[in-house]
Amino acid sequence: MVDLFGAPLVEPPPPASQDIDMRVEPSGAETLTPRTNPNLIGQTSLEKELVERIQNNKMPHALILHGSKGIGKATLAFRLARFLLRRAPAQDETLFISPEEPVFRQVISGGHPDLLPVERLFDDKKGRLKNAVDIEQIRKIAPFMRMTSNTTDGWRVVIVDDADSMTVNAQNSLLKILEEPPKKAILILIVHRIGLLIPTIRSRCQALPLSALTDQNCKKIIQSLALEYTPTEEELFLDYCQGSPGLFTHIIEEGGEDCIQEFLSLLTSYPNFDPKMTHSFSEQYGKMGQEKSFALLHAYLLWLLQVSIKHKITAHKLPFFIADNTGYNTLCAQHSYRTLLELHDSIDALMKNAQHKALDKRNTLLQMFFLLQT
Repeated sequence: MVDLFGAPLVEPPPPASQDIDMRVEPSGAETLTPRTNPNLIGQTSLEKELVERIQNNKMPHALILHGSKGIGKATLAFRLARFLLRRAPAQDETLFISPEEPVFRQVISGGHPDLLPVERLFDDKKGRLKNAVDIEQIRKIAPFMRMTSNTTDGWRVVIVDDADSMTVNAQNSLLKILEEPPKKAILILIVHRIGLLIPTIRSRCQALPLSALTDQNCKKIIQSLALEYTPTEEELFLDYCQGSPGLFTHIIEEGGEDCIQEFLSLLTSYPNFDPKMTHSFSEQYGKMGQEKSFALLHAYLLWLLQVSIKHKITAHKLPFFIADNTGYNTLCAQHSYRTLLELHDSIDALMKNAQHKALDKRNTLLQMFFLLQT
């Protein structure tokens, strides 16, 4: 079964925790990369559950950590890995390991012999990460997990990031190790969309959902970073990021906020867009070098329409900075949720096609404005 937007239906995560573990104060943006971050914010109950599993010798041979992007799945995965590799006693029911510990430094450097991180590789020709985890990387997992630990009765840990990007063939190559798991070896899959994993993988792993963070916890993380943003930008994106400080950080670092703010300014005149302004906007953000802004606008526009549809169906409260946009209100009032859903899908297909086929994005943006007006 799928939801309103075509995503697989999964069990909803538990309410976001208000508890914060801040043993080590972040000193900069680098502390929030999964390998280097000693802190975990907003997942207290899940961390406690993992500690209890370890203490009772009930750790499964495979975990799926799933939830929205940017909420700490990879941070938790490396935190658990360090704890298992260090074989440390629990401290206040957390998996905390001090950055001063040798195992912490080994994990950062990638030099720990009992840890195998697997992630999407960088494509030098295209200048970006590959779309999927390489199958050749996946094939290295089974031999690694079957090897003996470098410490007596120690763990072997494999972390696969973006595991839902694996092809079906790559996922099938994991099945053998999941069917015959070795002792004291654990496979941790980090997944944004659990429905993209084949059923046989899901049935052989323990799935643990991570909660979206509260606004309080999001702000705690965001304010610890060396980011430059205005209060308006914080308002503009905090609700959009829906408990994902990682997504907020991505938007600010990619510089897409100007594009989105200009679009929202244009939207105020809906349905009577000024042709000169729409052409100027399309010329600016559809030209070469603006691919990141184009992608961020695509995602943000889909979110606006999704919020509109939810508002139509469930009376879902609109974020205040959107509710004040007269054009957006007209758009919501003028169309049924079915029409908005069709508009959502049409714009999504249009902008995806432009990105995947390297089409003229200026014309694509003009067509996007046309679709909004029809």
